[in-house]
Amino acid sequence: RDTPEEACFWDYHVILLRTSRTNDKSTRNNSRTTTTEVLDMDTHLDYPSPLNRYLDFSFAADFEIEQNRKFAPLFRVVPAAEFIDNFCSDRMHMYNKATDTWNAPPPTYECIQTRGSKTFSNVQDFISMRIPPTGDEEETLSNKNNGMGTVMTLEQLRERYSDTK
Repeated sequence: RDTPEEACFWDYHVILLRTSRTNDKSTRNNSRTTTTEVLDMDTHLDYPSPLNRYLDFSFAADFEIEQNRKFAPLFRVVPAAEFIDNFCSDRMHMYNKATDTWNAPPPTYECIQTRGSKTFSNVQDFISMRIPPTGDEEETLSNKNNGMGTVMTLEQLRERYSDTK
């Protein structure tokens, strides 16, 4: 990229959402505040960054326009326990079979495997995402036949995890 304003497209990118809830006992109704932060090791924003700031600065608002739909970001939100119990990788997504070389040097630590894994890698199950053709939000949020976790649009992610008071 030549400038920070120039678009950058990833085939996939991994971030962590950290949500915290606090009770404010000083208020009459003992209100509860929820905040969500993004931990992204590749961002130039603060680490961690408040979710809305991260989304505002990372994704152009016009990506919801129909002609850009194929480039609109999708997010697979996987609860931590589900991810830890199920994710496994043999790192072959980092290997170029055509040239018989690594795209980047693989990490020095062991490949990630889980006790219950029935395969050596399920990375593609996390990367492959789709929103049901109807665009129905309820159908999308309950779509469990699409790999682990829940696939969300940018709008759905923002709506579900934005800070509340």
